[in-house]
Amino acid sequence: MFKKILALTVPMALSLQANASAFDSLETQEMQNKAVVLLREKANAGEITMRGDVHSYEKLSDILKALDVYENELLEALSTGADIEALNGPVKSVETKCAVRSQTLATCGIMITYRPLGETYIEFSAILDANKTVVDVGSVAEISRGD
Repeated sequence: MFKKILALTVPMALSLQANASAFDSLETQEMQNKAVVLLREKANAGEITMRGDVHSYEKLSDILKALDVYENELLEALSTGADIEALNGPVKSVETKCAVRSQTLATCGIMITYRPLGETYIEFSAILDANKTVVDVGSVAEISRGD
């Protein structure tokens, strides 16, 4: 019974928290999750223009695939009881932050840290409704990279 409940709740919890800080409120985590979901959708549809430290052959959807790999690795570790500190995939950590800038706009960033070193930061805008719920994302993502 416990394993069934765990199997149902872990994916939902990960979808909200895998990319968010444990210190963020549930409302903030939901905002960040919705922003990332919409960014992925638009990236997969080819509707996002990348600027900054990008190569001509790169697509944002390819960069965001690192999130899928990381989340799947976390799910596997949690479902088998493995130590999440011992994960050894290409992604060391992912952190997503959104900061509300006005009644209708938030700035969001995704920091992907790789093993053994390297990082990619994706900054984008999220459009908010009157309830501060993310309803869309902007069409431009700024990419920065480091060692």
